[in-house]
Amino acid sequence: MTGVSLHHQPGVNLHHQLGVNLNRQKGVNFIIFCNLWYNQVQNGFSNQTFNRIDFANQNLTLEYFPTNQHFFTLDISENYSANLSQSTRISTQFVDFSYRWKPEFTKIEFGLFAENLLNKNFFDTYVSSFNFESVQRIYLRPRQIIVRAYFTL
Repeated sequence: MTGVSLHHQPGVNLHHQLGVNLNRQKGVNFIIFCNLWYNQVQNGFSNQTFNRIDFANQNLTLEYFPTNQHFFTLDISENYSANLSQSTRISTQFVDFSYRWKPEFTKIEFGLFAENLLNKNFFDTYVSSFNFESVQRIYLRPRQIIVRAYFTL
């Protein structure tokens, strides 16, 4: 009798994640939001690790409203990923700014939004599982300035 013996090893994905959110209100017209997130992924079989990928995201948002009619927001963020088994690192930074003005005793609000101020063309990140690994590229809109008007019924 002839037979084939296959040795099966289950795939393993290990995830370690840590997140921190900090909010600080300074006085009545200034707020700071800070978000930090870290995720580590190890892929392989039960007796061998193929790779380790680290992901991190840092976000700082500053909101300032000197009066009830004026609102300023500055948003700064960085997305980072690294494939440590291949010594490959990807880091992308973003900066957005907005200003909103609501004239007193009206139902109208105006907004000026500046997005992707660093004019990033794309955002890369790693996608991984125990049996594959790839880099995902997301194409972004170029730097843009948007003017909006809102009307409340």
